[in-house]
Amino acid sequence: MDIYSGRSGTKNKKSRIEAFVGIAVFFIVVLVYITSSKAFLITTGVYGQSSTEDNDTVAVILGGDIAKERFELYFHWYNIVHEIGHAIVISNADKRPHPVDEEQLVNDFAVAYWAYYGEADKFDELKYIVAYALNNFERPVDENTSHMEYGRSRWGKRDFFTFNNYGWFQFNCVNESLREIRTLESVLSDMGVKSVSIQPQQTFIYHTVGEETVADIIYDTVSVLREWGAEIPSIYHTFNNDPNKHMVQEKRNIFGILNLWYGSEIIK
Repeated sequence: MDIYSGRSGTKNKKSRIEAFVGIAVFFIVVLVYITSSKAFLITTGVYGQSSTEDNDTVAVILGGDIAKERFELYFHWYNIVHEIGHAIVISNADKRPHPVDEEQLVNDFAVAYWAYYGEADKFDELKYIVAYALNNFERPVDENTSHMEYGRSRWGKRDFFTFNNYGWFQFNCVNESLREIRTLESVLSDMGVKSVSIQPQQTFIYHTVGEETVADIIYDTVSVLREWGAEIPSIYHTFNNDPNKHMVQEKRNIFGILNLWYGSEIIK
């Protein structure tokens, strides 16, 4: 009886120690996570590096021989600011809107931003690209259903996030934003920026637009928007071979791991 009790006591003591260690490790991990700096990772797809089917779809929608040039202007000029818009909503809004409404909002923002800071010829080309592409997408829904209704009904479903279907939704959002260009001040306010400070208008000139200018665009955009009053943590960027993959993710830079994976921040 005494031997049994001794073994049982030792086993219970070991279990308590293991439980204590587990709890301690959990709280350490939580503490490290909470105290690590927030950051955002922007991912952008590249042209012509995916499957033949994806490449052909993009080429047909954007214009064959000049599809790459249009892809670069849309995704590595216009859409970079669109992704920064999501970062602003996440960092400033008290509550994020429905994803479909947020997509329309950040397109309102990106159009307002480039109307204020963009080169006129690029802005005009953006309008043409959107109009051209909308004539080439296969409409994924009947004529009586708007892009917003379609987005709400299919958000989160796998078939929604193809280049054609999601592209049709997004380009309609951009087209809507281009129809009535809002002021940057009003859009930032709707995105949750608490104290908007209007800045002088200027033009950011990028002689070439493509993969090589993404970092410059992110740096310029975030720098000036902070002057407007937007709170935006550090930004990192990476490329992906999937032309459908354009997104921003909130990250924690635990032990500087983002620097190891993606290099130094584009902007702190």
